[in-house]
Amino acid sequence: MGQFQMVTVLNGIVAASLAAGCGGATQEQEPSSGGTQSAGGSNGGSTPEGGRSAGGSSVGGALGAGGIVVSAGGALGAGGAVINTGGASSHGGTVGAGGTVGAGGTVGAGGALARGGNGAGGTMTVDPTCADGVALLTEALNPKEAADYIGVYLYSVPNGAMLHQSHGTACSGAVAAEACQRALASALAQTSGFPPIGADTLPYAPARAFSFVIVTHGERVTTIVDEAGLRTFLGPIDTPNEAALRLFLAAYSPRCASLTETADGYGTAYMTMALGCSIMQMPAQYYVRVNRDATLFSSVTLQTTPCVGRRPQGLHTRQQQGLNALGIYFAEVAQLEAAAVVAFEVMTRELESLHAPECLSLAARQARADEIRHAAQFTNLARCHGLEPTAPRVEPVGERSVLEMALENATEGVVRETWGALAAAWQASQALDVNARSVLQATAADEARHAELSRDVDAWLHSLLTADERQQVQHAKRQAITVLRAELAASETDPSVVAAAGVPTRARSLDLLTRLERELL
Repeated sequence: MGQFQMVTVLNGIVAASLAAGCGGATQEQEPSSGGTQSAGGSNGGSTPEGGRSAGGSSVGGALGAGGIVVSAGGALGAGGAVINTGGASSHGGTVGAGGTVGAGGTVGAGGALARGGNGAGGTMTVDPTCADGVALLTEALNPKEAADYIGVYLYSVPNGAMLHQSHGTACSGAVAAEACQRALASALAQTSGFPPIGADTLPYAPARAFSFVIVTHGERVTTIVDEAGLRTFLGPIDTPNEAALRLFLAAYSPRCASLTETADGYGTAYMTMALGCSIMQMPAQYYVRVNRDATLFSSVTLQTTPCVGRRPQGLHTRQQQGLNALGIYFAEVAQLEAAAVVAFEVMTRELESLHAPECLSLAARQARADEIRHAAQFTNLARCHGLEPTAPRVEPVGERSVLEMALENATEGVVRETWGALAAAWQASQALDVNARSVLQATAADEARHAELSRDVDAWLHSLLTADERQQVQHAKRQAITVLRAELAASETDPSVVAAAGVPTRARSLDLLTRLERELL
C-alpha cells in the first residue's frame, strides 16, 4: 500500500464513522453488575461505557470529585503503580479444597479471611493473606478441585516465562512423574495469556507481555490463560486472595491493605499520576472491582486528552502549565511532535547501521523533517492561545537488537503512528479553528506517509527475524491495540478542544479504532 492508498483508506474510515452517526459503534450505557466484559478489551472496540458524572459521582466506591468517571469494562491501560516483584513463594504442601491454612499444610476452602467491620450498604473490609507485605497469590484460595501445585508466571521479552509465586510442588501427586514434567515443560512454552491492562502498565517499563497460571493435579497439567479458565479452576471469586490473584493477572498490584467486599465482588482503589496515553501529569484515581465471575469492572476519575504518534524510547514528557484548554492541547501536541523528531533520528541511524534499503532511510529522514515542521506549527498554535510549550526530554538509547527495533516499530509505528494518522484525518475534517484546520490538513497527509513507512519498516525487519521473534512482534501489535483502546476508553477531552481542534470524543475514538483495526491493523 502506498501513501495515496493509505490516505484513501483513512479518509474512507472517517467517512464511514461519520455516516454511522454520533456514537459510531460504541454505545454508552450503564454496565451491568455482572461485569461480563472482558478485561482485555477484546470486544473489537464496542466498549460499554457508563457511570459518567461531570459533577463528581461515585461508581462502586470511586469518588469522582469534580472530574469525569469513565467506566471501561476493565480495559484501562495506565501507568503509575509498581509491579510487585516479591519473588516466588513456595510453602510446600497441597492446595486443597477443604482444609486449613498453614505452611506445609493445605489451603482450605476460603483460606484465611481477615474480615473487618460491616460497611454501609452491605459492604465490609477484608484483608488478603500476605507475607512480608506481599499478597500471596497462590494461597488462601478456594479452588473447586484439589491441586498439587499452583504457579503464577510472567512472560516477557526476551526473558520468556518466569515464575512469580507458587505453592506446592509441581507433579508431586503424579504416578507417571516424567509424563507430568513433560506436560509442565510444554505448558511453560505458553504464547498467550492475561494481557497487562491495569495500573502497572507503562511504556517501555520492564514488564510482562502477559501472565498465566499453571496448576497440576496428579499427571494432569492445566494452563489458565483467561477468565474462563480461572472460573473453571476457582469457581466464584469468594476469597480476598482470589481477588488479589485476578488483580495481579491484569497488572494491578494487589495490596495487603483492605479490599471492599460487596455482593458483586471485591473492590480496591489506586492512585496514579497519569494515564499511559496522556502527557499531562495529572492525578487519576482508579476503582477496580473483581466480580464473582472473575471479570473486572474498572472506572477512572480524571480529565485528560489522548496522545498520538511515535514516542521514542527514553521519553520524559513535561507538564504544560496554563488555564486555556486549547492552548494546553496544542502545547501537548507540539511536545509530542518534538519527541517524534528524536524517534525518526533513531530510526534513520538504526536503518543505516543495518544497511536497510536506501528508500527506507530516505523516508525516515523526510519524516524527521516533517516532525520538525509540525512541532513549529503546533508551537505557533499554542502561542496563539497563550501557551509556550515545554520541550520533551529524551534519554539517549544505546545499540538495540533487531528484535527490539521491530517491537518498538510495531507498537509506536504500525499501531500508534497509524492511529495518529487517522486521528489527524478526522481532525482535519472537523476542526472549527481555521488555523488549526489548515495545519491539521497538511499534518494528516504527512502522518499517513509516516504510517506507511512504519509498515514498510515492519515488513523489512520481518525478513531479519526468526519465527519465534516474528510471533513476539505480532503479539506486541495486538497488545498495543489493546492498550490504545484502553487509553481512549479512559480519556475525556475538554469540549472546547473537541470543537476547535476537532479531537474525536471518547465514543468516536473507539469507533474509529475499531474500524481501523478491521481495515489495517
